[in-house]
Amino acid sequence: MIRVHYSYDWFTISLLIIGLVLILLKYLYPIKYNMFFKLLYSKSYFKTKNKETSYISTFENLVFIIANIIATQLIYIFLSQENYENLLFESVLLNLIIIFFVVSIFFLVKYHLEKLINFCFSNHKFLNIYLFYKQAIFSYSIFMALPLLVIIIYFSGMSEVLVYLMLSISGLYFVVNVLYFIYKNRTFALRNWYYFILYLCTLEIAPYYFLYNLIVVA
Repeated sequence: MIRVHYSYDWFTISLLIIGLVLILLKYLYPIKYNMFFKLLYSKSYFKTKNKETSYISTFENLVFIIANIIATQLIYIFLSQENYENLLFESVLLNLIIIFFVVSIFFLVKYHLEKLINFCFSNHKFLNIYLFYKQAIFSYSIFMALPLLVIIIYFSGMSEVLVYLMLSISGLYFVVNVLYFIYKNRTFALRNWYYFILYLCTLEIAPYYFLYNLIVVA
């Protein structure tokens, strides 16, 4: 396990930052905070957001940042355990900073590119709702991995199987909820099935495929 080789001081600091930001969010946005963290069994969060004039607010931006911090730690642990040391520097902090910026830029560019394409070709409200829904579900799926992440970091003797279990649970939750959204809006999806499949292939599957292969080849 990588805990034998690396210091986890920066992981502790980042977890403290996550905790402080979550406390701040709960204090400033108690209703929205409670609805967001009930996404596992309730979708009232999206019903409330649909009544707002703007999908992305300070709350969503802070949730996005926290999710990326957690994702950064997941990626770092994965790269370390899968022997991708050639992608890592000796400094844990430098690795975490670089991974965080790469992850953040990747998702920001992807999100705004999808928004731009929708604006240029149709500017359909459904697609804007879908993009926000997908981003919120993705952030929540990352939060679901946080307890297992803490166990992996601070409890010795934990198997690397936990890493795959953690990623599988988060990934399964994300995929199931995206499919559920498509099913609930199947009339629109079926009416525009060609463009929807083209969108899924070019802007959903392809970016992750190329990113994964870039890491593996490197």
